[in-house]
Amino acid sequence: MDIKITSPRLKNLLSSEWIKMIVAVVAGIIVWTLLFTTLGTRITVGEEFTFVIYEDVYTLGDQNKNSKILSDLKKSGGFSYDVLNTKVSSITSAGQYTASYMLTIRAAAHEGDVMIASDGRAVPVDEKGKDAQGNIPTEKFNSAISTGLFFDINTFLQRAHGYTVGNGFITENSDGSYTVNDSKISEYFLSVRMSSAGNYRKTYRTDGQKKQAVANEIIRITAVYENYLFIKNAIDTATLKGYDFLWYYQPKDEGGNAKGEPIAYGIDLYKLNLPFEDKRNLEDDWFVYAGEKTTAEGLVLCVFNFESEQADMQYEALAFIRYMIETYSGY
Repeated sequence: MDIKITSPRLKNLLSSEWIKMIVAVVAGIIVWTLLFTTLGTRITVGEEFTFVIYEDVYTLGDQNKNSKILSDLKKSGGFSYDVLNTKVSSITSAGQYTASYMLTIRAAAHEGDVMIASDGRAVPVDEKGKDAQGNIPTEKFNSAISTGLFFDINTFLQRAHGYTVGNGFITENSDGSYTVNDSKISEYFLSVRMSSAGNYRKTYRTDGQKKQAVANEIIRITAVYENYLFIKNAIDTATLKGYDFLWYYQPKDEGGNAKGEPIAYGIDLYKLNLPFEDKRNLEDDWFVYAGEKTTAEGLVLCVFNFESEQADMQYEALAFIRYMIETYSGY
């Protein structure tokens, strides 16, 4: 039997109808994939809440514990309707690249809402302030803070107040109560948020869908204000009792001298948890190594400042901070 492949036979094969059909199907799949990738609805930066675990911080027990915290916050309504996805991300040194450098790389994609890190103060040091490897433990976290990626906590709370009250969504009454201005929120959602996020225009097409979205938006903004009130009250109460649990960073000039006032770039979780033996022990969830021992001392919670990318959803971090205060303290 002559099965030799010749040029005429190959040409005849490629001209067959079934080959044309296969090529057409493959081409159709490629075009459809490109259209889906280009035109498909994508979640925005704010619609994904990312919990970052920074170098030298370890989770005790099940590694899925961190993911469960986020999923439970979503299920319980701690996170708003607009948080469509949650994830946990770890940042560590990689080869010749430091953790702070890797942090800036992640930040370029605006990946992060809150971060737990170690300020290094629990690591044993010699008289020169260096650990067993000859490093200064506190420099790691200070390098991360110096990237400028994090909110001053007091500024963050002020922004949350301005977002809710300054925009007229909430009216603070003289008797200490507050009023939610539904019409103002509705107007803002339909005129500002609907036009600022392309996926909203695709998701909320009908009047019924828009009406439900406005109802959800009222709940979201009310929660932002209530979380703000809770956290501010906790900070004020703790400070009055002599337990300021904010974590402060001292800016320095080029000569290494203190410059200006210390800035509260985080929540000192260890100080938050310390006075409350009846609350959950922080070390049962996260810890750092202090020589051969483990401890929760030095654990700090920071909030990423990606406000320019998620002007409205930035304040979902308040729900996480509130969870931490309620879980590990009695303020």
